[in-house]
Amino acid sequence: MKLKKESYESLTVPVCAFITFQEEEGLQTACRFQQSSNTKNLKNPHLLGVPFWVQAATEPTNIIWENRELTTLQIVLRTFKVLFYCSVLLVVSFVVIFMCQQYSVYFQLKYPPVDCKEVQKTFKDSLLNVAYQEFMNYYHNKHEPQPLTGNLSCFC
Repeated sequence: MKLKKESYESLTVPVCAFITFQEEEGLQTACRFQQSSNTKNLKNPHLLGVPFWVQAATEPTNIIWENRELTTLQIVLRTFKVLFYCSVLLVVSFVVIFMCQQYSVYFQLKYPPVDCKEVQKTFKDSLLNVAYQEFMNYYHNKHEPQPLTGNLSCFC
């Protein structure tokens, strides 16, 4: 508040202006004014006691005015924040995909693909006993379950 009271005039002096000319000729006239001022021993033309210069700028409609108040540090911090969140999302998605892949491999090993016609030809009437034995070995042997061979799935 103290700064505002003491140096209000210096704080409210415009430091830049975006001027839109109707035609290219207006820009050329402004540039010639600056050049002619330089040749008349006025090293820099002054406006409100401050030297000024003319240079072409992008169209005012191409400028994102909402972001003009951000400092370079704020922009860098926001960029790192976005990169951090993107990296976290990538890592999380990698972990999820990896876990799904592991479950897929687990279930492929647990329930291997089997040609049931061949199994039924091979075991004929003893398929019930073989399927029961596979069930008992896999689901009731808690210490070392035997891998499934497919007989149980052909029986079901």
